[in-house]
Amino acid sequence: MLVDLGERTLKDLDRPVRLYQLAAPGLDTRTPLGAGQPGGGTTPGASAAARVLPPDAAGSAGGQAGLAQPGGTLAVGLLGPVEIGPAGGEMTPVAQPRLRVLLGLLGVAESRMVTAEALVDGVWGEEWSPGREKNLHVLVFQLRRRLAALEPGGGARLVRAGTGYRLVLGTGELDVAVFRDRAGRGREAARAGDAAVLTLT
Repeated sequence: MLVDLGERTLKDLDRPVRLYQLAAPGLDTRTPLGAGQPGGGTTPGASAAARVLPPDAAGSAGGQAGLAQPGGTLAVGLLGPVEIGPAGGEMTPVAQPRLRVLLGLLGVAESRMVTAEALVDGVWGEEWSPGREKNLHVLVFQLRRRLAALEPGGGARLVRAGTGYRLVLGTGELDVAVFRDRAGRGREAARAGDAAVLTLT
């Protein structure tokens, strides 16, 4: 989710830029705002980081294919509604709640292995079910089928690894990673006072 922090004047820039706060799993809570800037420091109780982002990029950050970078064949959207689709194509929401959680847990891991235990806990939480492990296999099968429908061999992206599973994603295929990359370039441009790069990021 993106929270609009309004326009701020950053050091060495001759005009204000709009800042957004990104709430997403795995991102630290430190903001890139310097000392003395409004809103600087850590945002209490928020798993978020303030990022420099131009308005056009912010409008596409909710899992839209427009945020993907060239090179990928798949697009996974976790910023906003959980969606999946072909790169540059129409994104389809994942309607089934547990399948949506499974995709989110595997997606934010960014191709790293997530243990089956962590997936079960994430999908079912404290809801006890005698067949949770078996039902996890069913969800994995359903997600593989969704992936296979999007690209040839897509089901092979979701692989068994050690005691769990991992979803193999390439560069530009996960909107969280793309946003983080653009935010990093925006921060570097802000520090360097390069307004042109900041606008294009």
